[in-house]
Amino acid sequence: MKSVLIIGFLLIYVTSAMAQRDFLEGYVVLNSGDTLYGLVKDRKEGFSAKLLDRIILKHKKKRLKFRPDQLMAYSRAGSNFHSVPFSRGNDLLGVSRIKIGQKHFLKVYIAGYLTLYMDEYVDDSGPNFDGNFYLIREDELQYMQVSMLFFRKKLVPYFDDAPHIAKAIEDKDYRYRDLIKIVTEYNKWHSL
Repeated sequence: MKSVLIIGFLLIYVTSAMAQRDFLEGYVVLNSGDTLYGLVKDRKEGFSAKLLDRIILKHKKKRLKFRPDQLMAYSRAGSNFHSVPFSRGNDLLGVSRIKIGQKHFLKVYIAGYLTLYMDEYVDDSGPNFDGNFYLIREDELQYMQVSMLFFRKKLVPYFDDAPHIAKAIEDKDYRYRDLIKIVTEYNKWHSL
């Protein structure tokens, strides 16, 4: 009888743990500026991810669903996302075109005068998220896509207002893997 009770409790625990596995501690920031805390489930994977770009928040025993146009931001397990006007289509130079009013969730790596975002998507080869990096200054209307291909050719002119950073990129002191350092240094330099 004791083993049946133990097995029963284990089954209840495992079932509740599985039901919560996609929900992690976080919050959402509504367009009004109000913040709601609770458990956040990220966007869906697969085909419906592109059609249903929304998250779910468990808040006060309710499940609330939010599209990008309903939020300013959200956070899940320490990862932050902004809801920003963004188009996934790029021109030949890798610059995205903004469609006014159409918002998407972008993962924030560094926020500041120059913000580093990642456009996450699910890689078809596995369950991991993958994506492209984008830069945008506060006073810009277009995102600059950053990729390993043409890294120096695109970023040297992008940082022409900070000659020491542009030269370090051109001299290969900074490479693609140093993107976070580059953006951090630029924001420190810009705030001086």
